[in-house]
Amino acid sequence: MPLLIALVPALLLACHGKTGGETGGPVLDDSGTGGGLPTPEQVVASAAEGDTVHFSGVVHALTFDSIGKGSGEDDEDTWSRLPGRWLLVWSAPPAGVQHQDLALADIEKDSTIRLGWGLGIALDPAADPGLDLPRIGETVEVSGTFHNATWNGHPVPVVEDPTLLARSGSPLLAAGQGCSRDTDCIDSLVCDRASQTCAPATEIGWGSLWRDVDGHCYADADCPLGQVCDTSFVVADKGEFSWRYDAADKQGASICVPEQPEDALATCGRIDRSDDLAGGRYTEGKELCIRGTVALVAAAEDGDSHVQLQVDEPIPYPAMDADIFLFGATTEIGPPYKDPARPQGAQPDPAMGQEIIALGTYRWDGGHGWFEVHPLKQWWPAK
Repeated sequence: MPLLIALVPALLLACHGKTGGETGGPVLDDSGTGGGLPTPEQVVASAAEGDTVHFSGVVHALTFDSIGKGSGEDDEDTWSRLPGRWLLVWSAPPAGVQHQDLALADIEKDSTIRLGWGLGIALDPAADPGLDLPRIGETVEVSGTFHNATWNGHPVPVVEDPTLLARSGSPLLAAGQGCSRDTDCIDSLVCDRASQTCAPATEIGWGSLWRDVDGHCYADADCPLGQVCDTSFVVADKGEFSWRYDAADKQGASICVPEQPEDALATCGRIDRSDDLAGGRYTEGKELCIRGTVALVAAAEDGDSHVQLQVDEPIPYPAMDADIFLFGATTEIGPPYKDPARPQGAQPDPAMGQEIIALGTYRWDGGHGWFEVHPLKQWWPAK
């Protein structure tokens, strides 16, 4: 959470509605045509305030809203998430929204935000924890009420009180269903190790010991399914590679590592994208595998390595300490994982421009206003 030592030079270098809990109707294909239904672009162009709309489109992002202002302090309350999420759809990516097409001077313009937004579907996952959010790239059929709204200070078109009528993707596992890893379960659930079923996560924060920011453990039972506690290595209580949070509660502890470290697919199951990481899709404490291109690597004051993953379509995500267009989506390798005394050796920093798959724990960093994977327990070169 502390500010990055190398943030400024690195950046210069890099220069609420409801849904049906069950999906009805046919399963859509991925053509984006929706069997002749209007597209999101047609809805935006023709719908009036309060109109009932029925359309089909392709999911390209999930986003959230927040309020706050960077303080430069280690304060997890600097930024606050606002309720709800917006599932963003279009029929195809418009010109001018890819990372390589954008200019820093344009990314906060209303016109650019609107272009990158498409049409937003207002959701409230907190009110419907069993919601299986459609994934990026899925085709969805939706009905609801058209509304002109404000998001992050910008005017955007949204559909409120939506009903998800059909989708092209396969459903993930719901509460109580058997699982072998967190990614088997819907985004709001984790795979409980004791019961091996999908279940709500334990409440998490920077002071929480469950799936904590240091990845500590005393036995396999302390680690997520698919990981083991490497008791052959005990983290030092002091020094460069020691614990960074609540060290007094972790004396003599080890760290969680993949059970099959040589096999990314066996470890991960489902592999998502840097866009998913940035958009607030998951419950905190969930173990994820995220694929992305390294935008930059920067050192932090607390010894973490920030491995920032480029977001290919960086609009729209809300304000945060560092613009996601330049800084990317955050993953962090903690000091215990960087210790060369580990039997596996130190977890190295990947190279800028390298495409990787990163495994780690999802959490909210209210000191900077972004979601992140922390700790990053292992990464693999993406094939």
